[in-house]
Amino acid sequence: MKIIVFLLLCLNLFAFEAKKTYQCIPKYTIANGNPQEYPQEEQEKKTFYLIFNKDLTRIKTSDGIIYNQSTTNVKGKLYRYKKMVNGRAITYKLRTASTNGLYRSAHVTGYGNLINEYVMCLKVKKTKKTKSKNTINE
Repeated sequence: MKIIVFLLLCLNLFAFEAKKTYQCIPKYTIANGNPQEYPQEEQEKKTFYLIFNKDLTRIKTSDGIIYNQSTTNVKGKLYRYKKMVNGRAITYKLRTASTNGLYRSAHVTGYGNLINEYVMCLKVKKTKKTKSKNTINE
């Protein structure tokens, strides 16, 4: 199991497109270096949506957080958002891990990583809106 997650995190493929909505479902949490698969109920509860801007330098998630692209020497694109809470800096990170996978983490200065997750994202297909005609049966 460790090998599979390691291989998924090492790939540097980027299949995300600009201005497309993606539904992301967390598959694994990584605690103490050991990946653990989420149960189906937990996956449904933690599902979120994201959208990339036109030039793929920013991501906006369904909870309203905007991640900016950061430079890094490690494979994959890194997007970060930093916030201060009770005098502590919380850094949220999204890193592309595979063609449709992201590594999501939250790091708090002085405490370390609080969240380590591997999420799979699928493009949401938009449905055509049909005009509904109200008919009154008399």
